[in-house]
Amino acid sequence: MAGRIQQIRKSIDAKLDALQAQAEALDAQLASTGREAQQRIDRQKQALRDALDHLKKEFQRERGVAAETGKKLATAIDELKVQIALGKADAIDALDAQRKKLSESIAKFEAEADSSLAGAKHYLDSASDTVMRRYVQACDALDAELQAAKARLKQQIDLQGPVLERRKQELNEKIAALMKQLAEQRKHQTEKWKQFQRELEPGLSQLAKAFKGLFS
Repeated sequence: MAGRIQQIRKSIDAKLDALQAQAEALDAQLASTGREAQQRIDRQKQALRDALDHLKKEFQRERGVAAETGKKLATAIDELKVQIALGKADAIDALDAQRKKLSESIAKFEAEADSSLAGAKHYLDSASDTVMRRYVQACDALDAELQAAKARLKQQIDLQGPVLERRKQELNEKIAALMKQLAEQRKHQTEKWKQFQRELEPGLSQLAKAFKGLFS
């Protein structure tokens, strides 16, 4: 069974938040100078470090998390924060390497966190859930910013400027339609949730593939 962080990542809300972050980052990065682009990345890195600090405090607060486990997770969080601080958006290869390294570090941390918290899942309350959701959102927002920065650099060297703009517009329209659908579906009763997931998953898969095409 997936750990709580992975459950949050797989939720419809988290997927929509990630897609929205990608659309917003792409729009902003394409209009940014190199310095502004790096500043945007730095802000997202700081937001993720802040989210990790809140996560550390929450793990220490939770009565279901043993002291030794809390210390282990605190160390893992500090190590991840070091990885987040590395790298600059000055070249496509550098961005790719930075994003790959960060993705690996995040995956390693989340695997360790979910494993460590397995025995405390019955004790995790709504406050813990909120903090973990904020962390997931911050991760996705930073990843979106790095992807968008790569797209900006590609556009600067005229690899896919007009095509990128057109596909970005199409993607934004799909996201707007999906958000509208989500708002309508949320009015339904809880028992229709599984049916909603089945209806929405194909659209989310298409959007994910569209984003992947932007940065390939």
